[in-house]
Amino acid sequence: MGPLSKFLSADLTLLLGALTTHSEQGTLLAIIVGGVITILLSAKGTIHGFADRINEAERRASIKFILIVLVILPTLPDRGLDILLGLNPRFIWLMVVFVTSLSFVAYVLSRAVGAKRSLAVTGILGGFVSSTATTVSMAERTTETPTLYQICAFSTVIASIVMFPRALVEIAVVNPALLPRVAVPLGAMTVTGVLVAGVIYWLSPTEREMEANIKNPFRLRPALFFGAVFALVLLVSKSANSWFGASGVYVTAFVSGLADVDAITLTLSTLAADGAISPDVATTGIVIGAISNTLVKVGLAWLLGTRQLGQLVTVVLGVVLAIGIVIIVLL
Repeated sequence: MGPLSKFLSADLTLLLGALTTHSEQGTLLAIIVGGVITILLSAKGTIHGFADRINEAERRASIKFILIVLVILPTLPDRGLDILLGLNPRFIWLMVVFVTSLSFVAYVLSRAVGAKRSLAVTGILGGFVSSTATTVSMAERTTETPTLYQICAFSTVIASIVMFPRALVEIAVVNPALLPRVAVPLGAMTVTGVLVAGVIYWLSPTEREMEANIKNPFRLRPALFFGAVFALVLLVSKSANSWFGASGVYVTAFVSGLADVDAITLTLSTLAADGAISPDVATTGIVIGAISNTLVKVGLAWLLGTRQLGQLVTVVLGVVLAIGIVIIVLL
């Protein structure tokens, strides 16, 4: 332990000791903080090793991420503003923080695992960081090495499937009451996709590891873009529901899903929680958005990858989408 670390540890020990004499809450806080500090100090070598693998650009991106969470979010007004057509700026930014946090955590995990990860981990982490980026990466790999189309199809499908449980996590945070309804179609689509992807993996001629080249996903401009998309989708969904009823919500869900599933998922969950739309309409709209975004992955596989990749991804994700459509119709 260096001189600075010893100095900080001594100061923290003194501060925590003082907290224990202040009150019961202070004692509890001192115990919690002391436990966290102990864990961090015991893992100091691992933490330093991880920090050494982070380059300057990634450090700047991480600082920006901390900035939007700890500086910008608390300063935004927590009420609807007329200038924003009644939208709550803090709530919108909170959704930006939540979505970018999922990607950021997945990125940290991918860095902790190492440069070379198994295909399963690549697909899962790639799906949380960006399923679209993972699809593009896998498609480009098949153009370079066509014989890897089965493995690349596996990673593409897994990355696309991760989108469904990710949406369920978002719903659980925003509107837990809606979760049981949406869990049926999205859960069935997830299970189906995982099973079929497992078959592809088993039939693949090789199990070599590949690098997903996942970079730090946080960029300030995309974060601001998502916030604008989320606000726009929220306004359009409200207007579409009041003007055209459920059909307007469904059209909005499909169009929004072409670019991003998170925005329409959070929007419809919020509207259902506020009573602006029914849980059935919200559930159907979320599934439509997921279907729309999955179709984009299929298109990218055809446009940027080989014919074999496009065919395999179409078959697998086609089965997944068929399951979701059947369940929605039956429900």
